[in-house]
Amino acid sequence: MKKIIWGILIFIVVLVIIILGKTFTFKEPNIEPYQNIEFTQSQSFIDYQEGLISKLQKAITIKTISYQDVSLREDKEFQKFIQFLKNSFPLVHKRLELITINRFALLYKWQGKNPDLKPVVLMGHYDVVPVNEKEWTVPPFEGKIIDNYLYGRGSIDDKITVIGLLQAIEYLLYENFQPERTIYFSFGHDEEIGGEEGAKAIVNYLEQNQIYPEFVMDEGGAITIGMIPGVQKPVATIGIAEKGYLSLKLIATGRGGHSSTPPEETAVTRLIHALERLQNNPFPYDLTDIQKKMFEYVGPYFPFVQKMAAANLWLFEPLIESILKRSDAGRASLHTTMTPTILKAGIKENIIPTNAEAIINLRIIPGETINEAKERIKKIINDDNIKIEVLPFYSEPSPVSGITENDGLGFQKIIKTIKTINREYGIAPYLVLGATDSRYFKKITKNIYRFMPVYLTEEDMHRMHGNDERISLESIKTAFLFYSIFIKNL
Repeated sequence: MKKIIWGILIFIVVLVIIILGKTFTFKEPNIEPYQNIEFTQSQSFIDYQEGLISKLQKAITIKTISYQDVSLREDKEFQKFIQFLKNSFPLVHKRLELITINRFALLYKWQGKNPDLKPVVLMGHYDVVPVNEKEWTVPPFEGKIIDNYLYGRGSIDDKITVIGLLQAIEYLLYENFQPERTIYFSFGHDEEIGGEEGAKAIVNYLEQNQIYPEFVMDEGGAITIGMIPGVQKPVATIGIAEKGYLSLKLIATGRGGHSSTPPEETAVTRLIHALERLQNNPFPYDLTDIQKKMFEYVGPYFPFVQKMAAANLWLFEPLIESILKRSDAGRASLHTTMTPTILKAGIKENIIPTNAEAIINLRIIPGETINEAKERIKKIINDDNIKIEVLPFYSEPSPVSGITENDGLGFQKIIKTIKTINREYGIAPYLVLGATDSRYFKKITKNIYRFMPVYLTEEDMHRMHGNDERISLESIKTAFLFYSIFIKNL
């Protein structure tokens, strides 16, 4: 018995030593900032940085709204925006090649010095979602500045990317800079409704011309503030993968008739039971390699107990999962989600409908497929009287992009630029839960990164497709700083 007790004690001591040893040696990867940034102190740099604010203000006043019903699109606003770009960035339009696709999608080519280097693609979109102006406290299309914030639809999503990149190019051209590698700038006009005419067509053009980028950078992550529980410092979140997209229509059928003599089960109740079964049988949760990579980077910033768990995932993985499940976003990052979004049934209160419909939207985690998700839904519902249809727009989950010096040049360039801006900022590779135009580029490159160099809080996130969307003036200046350093070091 004594031997058993001593054996247990020795095991516990060794375990504690291992856990504490891993915790105390748990540090973020060493990332050296760029040193060639003297140009950021010049008066011309400061003038262009300040000039970005007024150009973004003007861009917001142009109503490039994407409607699900494309017939509602005001083409003259999109034409006006393109003319605004030509007027505002004369050097860009003089020295870069502009390829226009489907009238409004824009692809700029900046020829590099070294043809042996693979090109890169930096991208964004200039269309915006509709607004209910009555719910805004400031006009959504006037570009007003209040208390160091620029208000307006598209200020963050995503005109800051388009105007910020173009202003950085304009400045670098003014300084007679030419990049080593060729850079393409892809600006879609219909990202908010799927990107079929914009990004998808741009990718087809690049593929037809055998242009295969080293990497792509699109919107997605940001420099987040207070959005990672337990972490006080700003953390730059960089999307290294994004979920797939799938919507399914469930059509339940049943006997109709007068509501005074209902059958035991109707189309409506059959549909309700199906949705209840789906609610009670979620897709399995799992801490994926993406989350594990995230904790490798962000874990050292946690308070001691959380840091200990992150440093020893081999032991504390269930604890980390339980912590992530406490928030909607954390829970969604662990599995494929399915959410009912539209319900339809009936034409009159005393008539039993013969069919009832529901649309459920799925966001599929990397490692699973659309077909697997559909088959799982069918198996859970288990009702031959419910037909399942795949709606037209869908997208498989993206591959996971590399992050090391050997397989992730783009990621390394991004994080070095972030550390150049502020060495104290944290870094966190993560899974993008929504969909971006960059999903189309997986046909021509294996490495896609999703990052916007702007500051975001939880409140800012809710404003992006909501009311009173805004961006801080500090974010605008940081975006210009980031893009200028980033492009200069490509």
